[in-house]
Order: sequence, then C-alpha cells, then structure tokens
Amino acid sequence: GDTLVLTDWGIYPIRDLGDPNGPEIQSLDVGVVQEAGRVSRSAYFYNGGVQPTFSYETRSGYRLEGTGNHRVRVMTPEGTVDWKRLDEIRPGDYLAVNRSSSFWPEDYLDVRPYHNARGRKDLTLPEKLTEDLGLLLGYLVGDGTWGTRLSVEMTVAHDETKAELETLFEKLFGSKGKFLYDSRTASCGNFSFNSVRYREFLHELGYRYDFDRYSKRVPWTIFRSPRSVQAAFLSSLFETDGCAESGGKRVTFSTASERLAREVQVLLTNFGVPASVRSRRVKGYDRLYWDLSIRGTRSRKTFADTIGFRTSKKTSILLGSFREGGREGSNAESVPAQKPWVRRLIASVPSNLNRAGRVRSKLQEVFGNCYKPNLREELTYIRMREALSLARELGATDSEALEHFEELLRTDYFYDPVVRVGTGEAPVYDLNVPDGESFVANGVTNHNTTISACISAYETYKLINLGDPQRYYGLPASNTIQLISVATDRDQAGLLYQEVSGHFSKCAFFAPYTANNTQAYARFQSPKDIERYGSFSENMNAKATLKVTFRSCIAK
Repeated sequence: GDTLVLTDWGIYPIRDLGDPNGPEIQSLDVGVVQEAGRVSRSAYFYNGGVQPTFSYETRSGYRLEGTGNHRVRVMTPEGTVDWKRLDEIRPGDYLAVNRSSSFWPEDYLDVRPYHNARGRKDLTLPEKLTEDLGLLLGYLVGDGTWGTRLSVEMTVAHDETKAELETLFEKLFGSKGKFLYDSRTASCGNFSFNSVRYREFLHELGYRYDFDRYSKRVPWTIFRSPRSVQAAFLSSLFETDGCAESGGKRVTFSTASERLAREVQVLLTNFGVPASVRSRRVKGYDRLYWDLSIRGTRSRKTFADTIGFRTSKKTSILLGSFREGGREGSNAESVPAQKPWVRRLIASVPSNLNRAGRVRSKLQEVFGNCYKPNLREELTYIRMREALSLARELGATDSEALEHFEELLRTDYFYDPVVRVGTGEAPVYDLNVPDGESFVANGVTNHNTTISACISAYETYKLINLGDPQRYYGLPASNTIQLISVATDRDQAGLLYQEVSGHFSKCAFFAPYTANNTQAYARFQSPKDIERYGSFSENMNAKATLKVTFRSCIAK
C-alpha cells in the first residue's frame, strides 16, 4: 500500500488512490505515466485485500512488493527488456528502473484549506504552495526542529542560508524571524520564528510536530506539487544534509529516517536522477542512518541542472567536477547482456566494402571491449548512441539489431541488479490502465495484469444485474453476449482466465447464474434466461446467453 505511483494529481501511495475499505473494483480516472514517459489514464482501482506477496530490493535500494503474478520490466539474459512475474524474480536479475518519467502536476497546490485563525490576526498565510514555500519546507525537513508546537525553529550553518531564510520568511509571512549565533562557531546558529499560527499551518502541510528525526518524511503537499516546487524542495533539502564529496564526483544526502531517504529516491528518479539508498550503523547512537548517493556524470549533471545546491561552496565543488576527466565509479549508464547484439551489429557491416575488416574495426573501436565475450565490460549508453550512428553510416544491414538498440535508447532504463527477494503477506492494490496496460510506481514500470481478470468479473456482474441485457442493448433475445479479454500470448491468456474463474467460484453472487465453467470459457445465465429457459442447475440444456473468454493476440 505504500508503493508510490506517479499521477497527474501528484505522487500518491497506491492505497490512497481508492478506498482500502471499499469494494474490490472502484472507478478511477487519473493520469499515469508509462515506459519512456508515455502518458495514459487509469479506469479502475483494484482493492485485493490481504494476499501472499513477493518482494525484491535492488543494489541501489529500489523496492517493490506485490502478488506473485504481478509483473515488472527487467533485462533478460538474452539482452531484451521484457515482463517478469514477481514470484520468478531472483537475485542477479536486472530490474529496469524508469528514469524518463518527468511527470508532475501542472498547477500550484491551493493551501488555503489549511489556513487557521490561531494567534495574531494580523499575520497572513500563503494561498499557494509556490517555489518559495517549497524551499522553506526543504530547509525545515532537513534542519528544522520537528517537535516544536509554538514556533518554527531550525539550525543554520551558512550566512547564505541565513540570508535566504530571512528573505523567504519576509516574502511568505511578512517578518524575517530571529537568528542567534552559536558562540562556538563562526556562522552557525539557530533561526526561529515565533508563531503558533504559522507552526500549525506548516503542520497541516506535512512538516508535522508529531514526527521526529527518525520518522520524518517528505511533506505530502510536496508530492502534490509541480516540477519547479519539487526541485526547490530538493535543492534546500540537499543544502541541509547533503554534500558534494570526492571532489564533487558523488552527491550525497544523509538522514536518520529511512522513509525520507526512500521517498527522496522516488522524487529524484522522476527527475531522471537514479540514486542509491544504503544504511550504516553510527557508533555511539546504536542506530541506523541512511545515505542516499548520486554517482556518474550524467546523473550528477542532471541534478546540477534541474535541482542543485543553494550555497556557492557546494555548488562550486559540484560544477568543478565536470571540468575534470577520468572514469567514474557508476553503473547508471551500463546496459547489461548486450554482447551478442553488439557482435551481430558489427557482423552486419557489408563485407563487399573495400577493406571491410578495417571498416568494421572502426565500429569495434567505438564499442571498445563491449563485444569481447571473455571481458566483463558492459555497453554504455554513450557508446551505444555513437555506435548506432556509425553503424548506419557504414551500412549495417541487421535491421533487428538496429531497432533493438534504438528501442534501448528510447526507453533509457537504468538497469539495477536485484540483491534480495522475500515473501510475506499484505493488503494489495492495483490499477487498470486500458491504454498501455502499465504504470510507473516506485520507479519501475508495473503491468496491471491482475486487475484485467477483476474487470472481466465486474463486467459480468453488471450484465447479470441488468436482468435482461439483450433488451438493454437492443439485441435479439437469443443472442449471446460475449466478454472477450485479449492477452499478449497464449500462456498469459490461460493465467488470466484462471484468475477470473477464481473470482467466479469464490463469489456467491455468481453461483445461481453459472451454467458451466470450463478451462477455456465460462457461461452464465441472466435472470431473463432463467425465466425463459429454466435454470441450468435443474436442466443442463437450459440456454445461457452470457459468455466470458480470454484470448491471445500476437499482433504488433
């Protein structure tokens, strides 16, 4: 239920998109994002109740939990991206993390419903959650004192931060607040703003006084905000507990709250910045702290361009790292299992060219060691893009290989190996997205397989409830109404039909209307069928005019 789904309303825990205490199938019209940033809309929310679950965690800390037949995108050993069930995922499988989503709400969040009349009546509160309020929330989440109820307080470590906070408070609330220097340091001190009205307002926005450093999290209002506000929040948050380490070649953020670290990871991934989350035990506290790390030139450059730090010192260290060359320790740009495809592309350069061997060697040079079977070096996106261009220039003829690499560049996944799998039991939820049959959640592309069977059961229920569905739709009384769901292959059609058969057999509603339920289809009588032809339970020749099937389709 905590799985974070990207929608055009904002980022929501999947359970909050419907009613967890409501019916199994609920209507839901919300925009979702799919593979490579494609946008679609959901039709239904599925409330599956408590079921056995399977889970995984990748090397970078991306996690997901769901039913065994829930499917996600992975890189196969054959070097192609495909769906894989959660109960089939094993350590070493490469999960495809979707970093091309770039999906946010368009409008500022209206925060007037969270105003209050406590304290001084002459003080004003913002009406919209703008970039300025996003900046303030980032500073408070990072360095603020969460438990205070009568004032807003935070530690300030730089004069630049002090000046920005004074400006923010004056713009947002009409007063600069107070700052007291710590006599032990040159610029560190405590910033405070005494107002029960402002503190209550910020509490309602998600900077809650009933949380502490170990339970703090991204304010819910930030999840509902547009791109520019989320960028402002992350920028000030990284300014508080973030660093540009190793000469700027690693951007880090540390926190005592695991939940905050994982939520920030989801926010960053939506910006195209994959990040790793790892725990470490801090001596003297006997507690785990959580370190979020951004590596690799592309990821750090995207962070610098779209988010960045607030102070000149951290910014200069980060930007300075881009002026230095050399190899960096990051797998964010590696694409595993591509050696056979690389060799196919090289071999397809026409041999009738003059000095074909030398021509092919140009392509080999661009690929580097990526085509050599005995070396472990993987293909990178940079090499792939350059090699694809050169291969076309040289007249490569393997159209399947060319299309394969074009598709990899289009989807632009970050491939992260699974390091742990597990089982459990939990409430499960899903979305039905008719166009595209998928949605991005927790950074990965999820297939909505399970709910397809639920929709079939629900549509059957609606037909029976019509009483005389043929009359309702203007059809001859003897006409069969057939519900056909199309699956991507024969095996999948069989699995889906098994699921919908389970819904029919477990739900007492269907029992009086069930005619026959085979391994290929199910037939039902409507109330009018029973009136016209008699009940199937008493006469097995009684006509049933409702039929449900799942069929496969391999059309591209």
